[in-house]
Amino acid sequence: MQDNIPYHTPLISLAITTYNRPIKMIQEALSEALVHPIVSEIVICDDASDENYLSALRDEVHNMNRKGLIPVHLFVNSANVGMSVNKFRAVSFCTSDWVLLFDSDNGLWKQTLDAICHLPELFPDTIYSPSFASPNFDYREFEGKTMNIKFVADHIDNRAMSVLLNTCNYLVNRTNYCNTFVPNPAISESDTIWFNYLWLKEGNKIHVVKDMHYFHRVHDGSGWKKNASKNILDAERIKNMIKSCVE
Repeated sequence: MQDNIPYHTPLISLAITTYNRPIKMIQEALSEALVHPIVSEIVICDDASDENYLSALRDEVHNMNRKGLIPVHLFVNSANVGMSVNKFRAVSFCTSDWVLLFDSDNGLWKQTLDAICHLPELFPDTIYSPSFASPNFDYREFEGKTMNIKFVADHIDNRAMSVLLNTCNYLVNRTNYCNTFVPNPAISESDTIWFNYLWLKEGNKIHVVKDMHYFHRVHDGSGWKKNASKNILDAERIKNMIKSCVE
């Protein structure tokens, strides 16, 4: 797998967002992507971090590009736009048809990318979601399932489904993502379940990919954790919106 990829597997872009994120975390997030044959480029979109941090980030991107592996592109927002819009911008800056939208505080494993290679076909109306966000968030009970809005609504009170809907780190068709995205200024870090609601409402699907595992870091610097009370309430409201679509 290191030297070649199945003929049917398209090259993908890796899109990550940053905001004053420790450089060490970004290095850990990107190390496997830099040497995996399925990845054609890495796009980093920074949400107007502090200048000292941006200087360090630019140096790190320069060092990555100097190694001559794959191109790493850095885009910096002129003003802070928030997590949801920043993800949209990161995806829109990519040049591949398929984008792995990944959080910069998590660990992308070789296994994550190999699992994508093992998919027999990719459908533009389907998000390809990980089945295990190690060590705390396990969705393997849905592994191999392709879920429409009715299936999601029927299982939405299952904790694994609820957490899955707000866990990004998935592969998505760039054009369909950008066409589906609608900003919601009322949403903070419950941005993934908001987008998944928009996605499913349009008749699209989510497929939970067998063996697509990665390391999901839980830490005090997490944007979701800093604003947890609001995010939980927002997520509950969006879950009810998903239910109402099939009632």
